[in-house]
This record gives sequence, structure tokens and C-alpha cells, in this order.
Amino acid sequence: MELLERASFLRTLSEYASEARNGDGRLVLVSGESGMGKTALLEAFEHQLGGARWLWGACDGLLTPRPLGPLFDIGAQLGGELGAACRSVTSRDRLFAAFLAEIDSLANFTVVVIEDVHWADEATTDLLSFVGRRLGRMPTLVLVTYRDDEVRDDHPLKMVLGDLATQRATRRMRMPPLSVEAVRTLADRQNVDAAKLHAVTGGNPFYVSEVLAAGWPSVPATVRDAVGARLARASAATRRVVESAAIIGTRIDRALLLPILADCGASMGDCLATGVLVPDGIGLRFRHELVRMAVAAEVAPHREAELHARLLAALEERGDFDPAVLAHHAEGAGDHKAVLRHAPEAARRSSALGAHREAAAQFERALRCADDANGQTLAPLYEGVAAEYALLDRWPETEAALRIALAFRRELGDAASARRDLCILSTALWRLCRGGEAELAAREAVLILESAPQSPGLAWAYAKLGVAILISGRKDEGLELIARARDL
Repeated sequence: MELLERASFLRTLSEYASEARNGDGRLVLVSGESGMGKTALLEAFEHQLGGARWLWGACDGLLTPRPLGPLFDIGAQLGGELGAACRSVTSRDRLFAAFLAEIDSLANFTVVVIEDVHWADEATTDLLSFVGRRLGRMPTLVLVTYRDDEVRDDHPLKMVLGDLATQRATRRMRMPPLSVEAVRTLADRQNVDAAKLHAVTGGNPFYVSEVLAAGWPSVPATVRDAVGARLARASAATRRVVESAAIIGTRIDRALLLPILADCGASMGDCLATGVLVPDGIGLRFRHELVRMAVAAEVAPHREAELHARLLAALEERGDFDPAVLAHHAEGAGDHKAVLRHAPEAARRSSALGAHREAAAQFERALRCADDANGQTLAPLYEGVAAEYALLDRWPETEAALRIALAFRRELGDAASARRDLCILSTALWRLCRGGEAELAAREAVLILESAPQSPGLAWAYAKLGVAILISGRKDEGLELIARARDL
């Protein structure tokens, strides 16, 4: 589809690139609703701009995003320290430092593209803040795309965007809809009422292109209808492959798709001919996430579960895939045992990378699928989600999860774990302004530990109880407990 009414944006991007080449790095926030052509603009700019190294990464529209997904995408394209750091899944600080070192190079003018940050996990938004504050004196251009219509006031990205706006390297660029004249140009060779088409689509380039591809005047009411009309012209085998690709995700590893092609008797060329899938390096991707969503919505539930199961088996056999993706497919397949294998690991990795919302969501996913699990399995899941809730300042949920974990620990006779849970519960209750209950929980932790040999754990329990009592105004009693803690 021809790129119309975007020449001024290409000129502006060229100016930003020139400034970046001269050492005045730029972070360009490219926004617009879904289908406005943000990716198409950047691809056109890539073809126009010479002498630059391009690094592409994207956030995925998974129910629970991959922590630092764009950074790992970029690391997979590179060797060196960043590639090694990504492959070893090292600490977040080392990953951030390696990324900064990779793009701060006088030898290579680098353009970094991070797409769809409205889906970004907590760690990726931290990466944007980290880079945005340091980019001003680097020979680097960073282009970030997001759907502004999906970033509401309570969206986690909102605060990051506000912080980035204060940085001297930051520039904004919002993609507007097409005019009626542009729609008329696109529909020039078809018998189409351009004004009506503009009214139906709102000038959204993606909607316009899909409607025209599906054929006028049978105008689809939604993108799903437009994509369905396009796929209807393909063979049944090709449609099955495209449906399978939609379950894989926006970007498709050819190695995952090849067995499906063989089973269906379709070819890669047939799939590309639909226009729904396009080449993406050594793999494929959907031309737009809305296309993938529209295709996936048409997959029958039993077939969707079957595809998730096949993908899960293939990825587990490879043994080198992100546990967040494995957990996603496991839940889609209804394989609760696999969810319990992968979701807690995904939660721990997310937490280690600072993506605590995603960590909590992964623990919640595991708990949804733990219907037949025993207390030995459930207790650490509730403790894990409680720890993440506490870091997110969600104290009522912290209390609820800890009380369930405590019940399991008491049932199991696990005094050490019960003591730890009681100490955290005491903090949660204090945060909820329930000081009396907080003190009782701390006292119970002390009683458990006093019945066992003396330990550092008992010292910490004395200290916590002593502080709770001091806060309540009972100075002598509190200081006595703190003295015991000091002596231990």
C-alpha cells in the first residue's frame, strides 16, 4: 500500500537522525492508534536512511508480557557482550549497561526501534527511562512506537512518558489519520465512494487498506471481517497454517511453522500470498497485530487448544524458550501441570528483572491452574504472589494470600516457613493501619521460634515485635525486645 501524507514525518525523522549522528542522541516517541502506519513509516525511513545499523525489538501482546522482550529481541541479533548477557539471562543492571554500551558507538550510527510499548512490561518501561536519561550525548537514534489510544491515565506507561518528556533528547511524533483526498488516491482504480470509505474507516490506513483488499462495496464492519474476506480467497490448507501462525504470535519462528506447513500440505509462498503474513528477517510476522487478533478470534476453541498444545510440546523439546511464552501456551492448551512447571519460573524471572506486575500475574496464572495441587505446591505459590503484591503496595491482597499460605504451612507443620509468613503478615497488617493485629502476628512468630533452638530468625522476630511495640508507645517493653535481638 502506498505511503501517503507521511513525507513531512520522514523529513522530520531525517533531521533527528542528523542531530543524532552529530552526538545529540534522540528518543522519538511515535504514537497513534492501531493501524495508523507507525511501523510502515519506520520501514520507509529505514529504506531512505543510509549508513546506519538498525536494531529492531518489539513488545508482545501476551496476557502477561515477556520481561525485557524487546531487549532480548535485539540481543538475539547481536553477538558481543549484549548477546552474551541476553543468552545467560544475567542481572538487569548488566543487561542495561550492555545495551547502553552497544548503542553508544562512534563506529556505528545506530537506530534502535522498540515497537508497541503500550504492551511493555515493567522492566521494559524502566529500560526506556534508563536510556532516555542518558541518550542526549550519544550518537544514537531510538524510535519508540505505541498506541496512544490504549495508554489511559492509569496505564503504567503514562508515568514513563511524562518523565521522558522532560528529557532534552525526547521528541514526539503523532500519526494522524488520512484525509479524504488520500483515501481517494488509494481507491483511485476502484469503484469506491472515497468520502463514505473515509467515514467508515475514520481515515485509518490499515482499515482503508483492508477494506479495499476485501473488495468494495462489500465493506466489512470490522477488521475481522476484512481479514476473513482476504483469507477466504486462500485454500483451506493455507487458512489452517495462518490460523496456527496467529496462535504462535505476531512474529513467527519458521522452525515452529514448518511442521504445520508439512501437516497441512501448504507452502510458505501460499501463506505470503495472502498478504496477511510478511517476511521478517529469517522469520515471518503478521502485517499488523490487529490482523493476528482477527485471525485468532476465528479459530475454533478446540483447535486453538490443540495448537497451543502442539506449540508447547515443540518449544519444550527445544528447551531454550522464555518460560513466560511456555506458560502462555500451557494455559491456552489447558495443560495445568505444564502451567505449574513454567509459570512460577516465569514469575521468578520477571521479579528478578524488576517486572513485579508481570511476576504477580504469573503466580496468579499458576494458582488458577493449581486446582488439584496439594499444600506443598500451593504454599510457595501464595507466598510468591504475596511478596509481589507487597512490592506493588497491594496490601489487602498480600494479607489474603499470606493467610492462605499460613494455613498450608501449619497443616504441613512447617514452622520455619510459618514464621516467615507471619513476619511479612505483620508488616502487611501494619501497612493496613491494623497495629494490634500486626503485633499479634509478630508475637506468634516469636512464640514459634522460641520453641526451637536460638537462631538469627528469632533475633529478627524479636526486632520486628520490638519495633511494633515501640510504635504503639510502650517504650520499655519494646526496648527490652530489641535488646534481646541485639544480644542474639
